[in-house]
Amino acid sequence: MNFPVEKEFLHNYLHKIDDRPIFDIEQADYHYLKKLLTWTVKDSKINLCAATQTEMRLKIQIDFLNPSLFRFRATPASEVPAHPTEMVLKTNWPGATVRQKNNGESVEFETEQLILYVQKNPWSLQILDKNRKVLFDDYAYGTHREPFYVFPVGVRKQGDAIGFFQSGVLDPGEQMYGFGEKFGPLSKRHRKMLSWNSDATQTATDRSYKNIPFFLSSKGYGIFVNSTHRIHYEMGNPSFVSFSFEVEEELLDYYWFYGPRFKAIIKDYTRLTGRPEIPPLWSLGLWMSRAEYKSGKQVIEVAVRLRQEKIPADVL
Repeated sequence: MNFPVEKEFLHNYLHKIDDRPIFDIEQADYHYLKKLLTWTVKDSKINLCAATQTEMRLKIQIDFLNPSLFRFRATPASEVPAHPTEMVLKTNWPGATVRQKNNGESVEFETEQLILYVQKNPWSLQILDKNRKVLFDDYAYGTHREPFYVFPVGVRKQGDAIGFFQSGVLDPGEQMYGFGEKFGPLSKRHRKMLSWNSDATQTATDRSYKNIPFFLSSKGYGIFVNSTHRIHYEMGNPSFVSFSFEVEEELLDYYWFYGPRFKAIIKDYTRLTGRPEIPPLWSLGLWMSRAEYKSGKQVIEVAVRLRQEKIPADVL
């Protein structure tokens, strides 16, 4: 294409690096959960108050939508916001009966399908199935891995910017799938990614048009991050034994699904966010596309050539 590229566009978009590390102790301050202070349980709702290693107070609300699906929200504000988004369509769920058990140094919250095991001090959250198999562990060990820290859950502050992060253990052989339109291998383990729609211009980078903040673990669970803000993912990269995601928002809001089969997870996920209509038949046919057509005449020439070559096409 023989036309000049604007330098500002070149330097500020095409050649700009979109991502940055989630954990960079030289550039940002981190406030990660250190101890559980108080908790209450009412029906399907668990309310926690916890403190970070810097004594910042975080309010956490866990709502069980059914025995195998819960919503997790954390905020430094005095109240946990409702935070409705256009992505969540179904808000009427049956809930679940939550039983609590105080073990002294830990507390357990149990439904028919899941057990949330919280160690009080130092803070640690594990999610277990009804046979007490660990499905998720929020990787509290990363606080000891100097200088390559990975903090479990908390707040990232850099100047006036604030974000929330969550980390978890990656088991040997565990694979991660999803994230929407992401080029490269099907499993996204060992990948750093960014959920932020942009003009990709190609399929050889992390930029994409259709980012979806939902992913599945081969251990039988899924996470949907309920945010339209920029989301950073580090899925076994740079740490091979953990994954993390960070939302550039003053609230951490995600849904945690248990299957263990992917089919069951996706069934609940599409109940929550909606199911697409069946597309028209022509949309499943051959699309002849290019970066641009110079003129209407060129479009007609392509259509004529398709007919000459007897190539069926539905869209130009």
